Amino acid sequence: MKDREDQLVREEQEHMLFEEEVQTESVDQASEAVEHSESTEADDGADWSDEAEEKIEDEDERQEEASQFLKSWREKHEAYLASQAQSLEVVREEVENDSDQGQSKKRSSFFKREKKLKEDQVSIPRKAWAKAVPIYLVAVSVVLLATYFISPWSKQKQLKVTGQNLLTAEMVRQYSLISDQDYSLTTLLHKDAYAANVKKSSNLVKTASISYQFPNQFTIAIEEYKEVGYIKQNDAYYSVLSSGKIAEIETAEENLGADYTLMNLTDKEMIKELALQLDQIDQKILTNIQQVDLTPTTATADLLTLTMYDGNKILIPLSHIDTKLSYYLTIAPQLSVASVVDMEVGVFSYALSQ
Repeated sequence: MKDREDQLVREEQEHMLFEEEVQTESVDQASEAVEHSESTEADDGADWSDEAEEKIEDEDERQEEASQFLKSWREKHEAYLASQAQSLEVVREEVENDSDQGQSKKRSSFFKREKKLKEDQVSIPRKAWAKAVPIYLVAVSVVLLATYFISPWSKQKQLKVTGQNLLTAEMVRQYSLISDQDYSLTTLLHKDAYAANVKKSSNLVKTASISYQFPNQFTIAIEEYKEVGYIKQNDAYYSVLSSGKIAEIETAEENLGADYTLMNLTDKEMIKELALQLDQIDQKILTNIQQVDLTPTTATADLLTLTMYDGNKILIPLSHIDTKLSYYLTIAPQLSVASVVDMEVGVFSYALSQ
C-alpha cells in the first residue's frame, strides 16, 4: 500500500511539471508572433499592412486554438488529478484500515500474551514452591553454616564445672579433652563423648554430664563417689571410695578432717570389700569409726577391730559388717563405760578394762 501511494504522488508531480512546460511554451509562441508582426510592419510599411493583418488574424486563430487546447487539457488534467486524489484517498483509507486492523491484532495479541503471563504467574508458583522452598532453605543453611564456621564465634566457649569436691575445675576440664580449638558446634554434637572422657579419667567421678546453654556456655556437672575412709601409703593419704576403688590423687593431712576413718589394711581386695559394705551402713556409725585394723583369729581370718571415736571397740568379721554393725546404734547408749562389743559369734559386750 505504501508503494502504491508513493507512485501516485510521483505521477501527480510529473503532470504538474508537464502543465508548467505547456504554459511556458504557449506564452513563448505568442510572444514570437507579436514580435514578428511588429517587425514586418516596420520593414514593409503600409503596402504590406493587409498581409500583416491576415497574419495577425492567423496568429490570433492559432493562439485561440492553443488557448482552447490548453483549456481542454487543463480540464482533463483537473479531472485526472481529481481521480488521482480519489484513488489516493482510497489508498490512504485502505492503509489506515490495515493499520487499525494491525493495531487491533497487536492489541489482541498483547492482551492474550498478558493474560497468558498472568495465568503463568499464578500457575508457576503453585507448582514450583513445593520444590523451591527446600532448595532455598538448604542454600541459606549452607551459607549460614559457612559464615559461622569461619567466624571467631565458632570456637569461643565457656566451660563451667559443678559438683566437684576432691577434684578441681581445671582437672575436670582437662579430663574432658575439650580443646580451645574445638568448634562449639562440634562440642555440642559430641558432648556425651566428652562427658565419658571425664568419667574414665578419674576413679572419683561417679557420673558426668555436659549441658549446653545458648550461645556458647557448656556446663560439666559431675558427681563424685563418697569417701568411706583413707589409707596411708608412704606418708601420703588417699581416699577409699564407696566404689571400692582408691582415689588417684593424694589428700593432704590437713584436709583429712576431724572424724576421718583410717584403714590399716594392705590387701586391695579386702579394702574394696570393706568400702562396699561401709557404704551400706548408717552415716552416724561411719563417722564414728576412727580406725580399722585386721585382727584375725584361728576361727575368723577376716576379723576386724573397729576403734570408735566414742571410746568403744567393735570386733566383727568383714563379711558380717553389713548385717551386724547396724546393731551398734542400739547397744552404744546402754554402755556406761568404755567397752568391747564382740560380734564375732553372736553379739555381746564387756568392759574394755577387763
